[in-house]
Amino acid sequence: MSGTDGTGCWARIGVAGDRSCAELGERVHCRNCPAYEAAGRALLDREPPPGYLAEWAQALAADPHAEASGREAVLVMRVGREWLGLPAGLVAEVAEPGPVRRLPRRTGRVLLGLVNVRGEILPCVALAEVLGITRASEEAAHRLVIVRHDRQGWAFPVEEVYGVQRFDPAALEEVPATAAAAAPRFTRQVLPLYDRRVGLLDPAALFRTLTRGLA
Repeated sequence: MSGTDGTGCWARIGVAGDRSCAELGERVHCRNCPAYEAAGRALLDREPPPGYLAEWAQALAADPHAEASGREAVLVMRVGREWLGLPAGLVAEVAEPGPVRRLPRRTGRVLLGLVNVRGEILPCVALAEVLGITRASEEAAHRLVIVRHDRQGWAFPVEEVYGVQRFDPAALEEVPATAAAAAPRFTRQVLPLYDRRVGLLDPAALFRTLTRGLA
């Protein structure tokens, strides 16, 4: 009554068939029947097909990081109309925007104030102002990107987060000489990403400027 090729009794008169099996009244489901259990054991105990064990041995012995070696990862986000990327290793989290507490005589166009992120007070910075990007006044920031550099945390309000993207460094392009946004001194290279062109930010130059701004 049992088989491992899909023709067992459960497929003919059981729950997957016409349900005419007299045992269903007591068993309720075929999985409670000894015939179904025996078929399952036979399936697990059968001889593996030729090459099956060798194929799995090769797969398990392979380095799981081999495919990703040499690749880099960036968080892609949108500020104004510009798509930008920061090394994923610097990004602590992406959160919902919260209240920004202004600082007397310190809050300005770049330093927006302080935000509380999980009990930690971080400076909230207008990335668009630092990079010279024009933002649409009617569009609000929908995400707050939290980054850490040299033991200092920062919060950047951004319009959109595309997510973490891995890429081959060979795919990068030089920054066009005519680039108007995302000041060239902050942009290392350009990553073509589907129909977008993502400017990869230079963390050293960016955070050096931010740190000087807080001094």
